[in-house]
Amino acid sequence: MRKTVSLLGSTGIIQDGMDEELPENAWTNGRNVRFRNGFAERFGGHDSVFGTPSVTPYWLQPYSKSDGTKFWIYAGLLAVYVNDGTTGTDITGPTLTATSANKFTGGVLAGNAIMNTQADVPQFWNGDTATNFAALTGWDANHRCKSIRPYRNYLVAMNITKTGVNSPHMVKVSDASNPGSVPTTWTPANTNDAEERDLAETQGVGVDSLSLGDVQICYKADSYYGLQFVGGDLVFRTYLISDKYGMLSQNCGAQYPGGHIVLGIGDVYTHSGGPPTPILEGRMREWLFSSIDTDNRDKCFIVTNPRKDEAWICYPDIGQTVCTSALVWNWRGDTFSVRDLPNVLHGNTGQVALTGLDTWDSDTDPWSSDATLWDTSDFSQAEMRLLFASSDTLIFIMDQAWDYNGVLTTVCYLERQGLSWGDPWALKTLKSIFLRIDAPTETVFSITFGSQQQATGSIAWQPPITYTQGTSLKADGFSTGRFNAIRVSCSEAVPWRFKSYDVEIEMRGMY
Repeated sequence: MRKTVSLLGSTGIIQDGMDEELPENAWTNGRNVRFRNGFAERFGGHDSVFGTPSVTPYWLQPYSKSDGTKFWIYAGLLAVYVNDGTTGTDITGPTLTATSANKFTGGVLAGNAIMNTQADVPQFWNGDTATNFAALTGWDANHRCKSIRPYRNYLVAMNITKTGVNSPHMVKVSDASNPGSVPTTWTPANTNDAEERDLAETQGVGVDSLSLGDVQICYKADSYYGLQFVGGDLVFRTYLISDKYGMLSQNCGAQYPGGHIVLGIGDVYTHSGGPPTPILEGRMREWLFSSIDTDNRDKCFIVTNPRKDEAWICYPDIGQTVCTSALVWNWRGDTFSVRDLPNVLHGNTGQVALTGLDTWDSDTDPWSSDATLWDTSDFSQAEMRLLFASSDTLIFIMDQAWDYNGVLTTVCYLERQGLSWGDPWALKTLKSIFLRIDAPTETVFSITFGSQQQATGSIAWQPPITYTQGTSLKADGFSTGRFNAIRVSCSEAVPWRFKSYDVEIEMRGMY
């Protein structure tokens, strides 16, 4: 009997379901393979940019000047630099005392980069490489905050500590800024818009905030609120949206076209200013939270990759102290995949002022196997690109070329277990698989068959079979059980896209 399985990228990886009940085109495991437009395809590689940073970068912030000049700011624990794509410049201002336990927040307000370390006074930079970061105007030198973010022409700070006394529910809003300037005061008065208030209806501490349309969403550990400019004597209003879902740590939320995606305590959810919609249940929730290192859960963060319609939920694997994996959600197809990360501390998305990275002179791949096109580059300054700061003292641009910063043998694989082919009681022998894969000629794949007698039993895997693109017609092997399993892997640094496959199965009855 021949069976066709198509649309291999329409369901993605599902770890929490019962394998035997999943659609045939779902995957039960995988690594470094994403799902887009109905296909399963290899994740792009990554490459280092801006040379070797002068400090280990803990925070990245894109910055564009009105004349079109593009910068990336990167901050270490004790110093701050800005890079224009060619040259790095030290713009460290007031003394920094951050530690690896501090998470940076900030953004850009009225042409000024804003940075907060938790340990130091919030700072700003005006975009002039001849000047340094400076203490935020009007901010009390004895005050600290856990998070600071732009909202309209204001700044919003959360979880305030005044002269050593912490007010975990407090939100401070600055006075309005003038064009090109930062706010001049944070002290509430009848003559300005500055305000401070407690979000005290819930017990969780303040964590972070993000803009959503004309509202600033203020996240606590167990809830989230709306803060909205209304003008008049009231100036701002705050209102509780959810008292069941909050945010795990700073930077654990991101904007995407549908609103916000947020990593909370024990769940990941989306919302557009209203009630939360969990997105992991029945698919990846149990798997994700059993994969995160508990002692370093505060190192998690979320960043988007707009050019691929993805949100990356970055986390440290068990035993790791920095983020080594990402659960990747494609919001257009509502699918999940998993990608290895190069020991990352923070990520951000923006335009990058670099020339094409894949040039004729720099391309060392053999002519017979090079997968890139003549006189083209996978880099465009017009696109928003995802960059990561690594504890390896490097900054990486993602989806660049196909190797992982020079490593050519990264294993990318997909695995499906629990295939009953419509009859969970009968024995079947999986004999052959016919692959429909777009890949360069001579690309080598490894195909492994397996089987189970019981849906919850262990898999008996057979020796791997070599499948060579452009040469092999099919992969032949034998594996007998009530449930079949298939694993497809490739370690070559080339692009490939998996469309569908046929299998040859021999039905053998009940015993």
